[in-house]
Amino acid sequence: MIFVEMVDASLDTALEMDSISITADGTRVSGNGVISAVGRPASGFYVTTIMLSTLKWDFPFSFDIKLDKELRITDVHRIDVDTSSWDD
Repeated sequence: MIFVEMVDASLDTALEMDSISITADGTRVSGNGVISAVGRPASGFYVTTIMLSTLKWDFPFSFDIKLDKELRITDVHRIDVDTSSWDD
């Protein structure tokens, strides 16, 4: 069994915005990006003989969200994560 944890996003990771609509009610943003995750053994210790690059997965996603004036998410119209590349 493998526990999956989120990896900090790097500056090289692209988040593309397809549309931005600003109204008095907030800002609606849609676009796409990539979620990166690495696998770690679920038993609580790290296996040092396995390179982390072999336990890394990238999942493309698309989104359509609404933000308030402080740029916090207030509504999620759609978040789709493509996990078709995931191998068990």
